[in-house]
Amino acid sequence: MKILFFLYELGAGEMSAVSENKLIKNLYTELAVNAYEIFDADYTYADTGNVRSINQSPNETVTVEHALYEALELIQECGDRSIYLGPVYQLYGSLFFCEDDSQTVDYDPYQNSEIAAYYAEIAAYAGDKDSVEIKFLGDDQVCLFVSEEYLAFAEEKRNHGFY
Repeated sequence: MKILFFLYELGAGEMSAVSENKLIKNLYTELAVNAYEIFDADYTYADTGNVRSINQSPNETVTVEHALYEALELIQECGDRSIYLGPVYQLYGSLFFCEDDSQTVDYDPYQNSEIAAYYAEIAAYAGDKDSVEIKFLGDDQVCLFVSEEYLAFAEEKRNHGFY
């Protein structure tokens, strides 16, 4: 894991400290927005190949931003398959927006055996390279391979309001 530090001595160069500070803030903001868009799983953005672009295009080649390509390669090299648990994260995340305990039953696998079974099925698919896997094609192109069985399962669950 890389840890990056950013240290900067304002006013040490030819620019004033105020001007440098403004420039750095603008650059940092631009880079932060760019990173947010690249790793966003909920929205697509014009001319940005991001996580959502991949998720919306199973079994198709997608050109992604280089930073995303490298991040996905690193995740795969580490053997971490948790990135394939997106449907669980999405539904489970709804649990935190419940306003009272009576609403949690629709999202909490400890209260709802149907949700628990759904999470278990997703986990089984996520753990199986023959069901779902990102293929790296070079030149920042990826393909989210999803088996026909998993696609059919996802479609059935979508039709029943799971996500």
